[in-house]
Amino acid sequence: LGGHGAYGRSHLKGSKLGNAFPIEFDDNPCAISGPSAVKVTAAKDLPPFASVATSLSKNATCWWIHPVTLKQGAVPILFAGGKPVMTAWEYGPNKARIVCIAAAPMGDPGKDEMPFWKDPCWYLMLRDAIWWVKKQDRRFE
Repeated sequence: LGGHGAYGRSHLKGSKLGNAFPIEFDDNPCAISGPSAVKVTAAKDLPPFASVATSLSKNATCWWIHPVTLKQGAVPILFAGGKPVMTAWEYGPNKARIVCIAAAPMGDPGKDEMPFWKDPCWYLMLRDAIWWVKKQDRRFE
């Protein structure tokens, strides 16, 4: 999850773990953009486990985003301001499942804004993503 110590501050770029991520990111400890309120929206072609993304509130907002780009084969789930903020894929010979969230769960909402992490559907998205990652729910096969 993309808190202020994630991605660029993680020193994972180029490591085996960093290479497993479905996103490319800078190895820069200050690589986070914001604050700027941007609406969080679902991708058009969602994988089955992420279908709840279409239920996010229209005022779901994030303020801080790690600058990332999708790797080839990555599946975007959420965008904010046109930037990928939740991405999934399967990696390696054992098809390990990985979900990355580049939206940082911090910021101050304005009038008619809801932090994405407080959206009533957010915990359902995380639950379904965890089930998918752990290969624990055949509904998503």
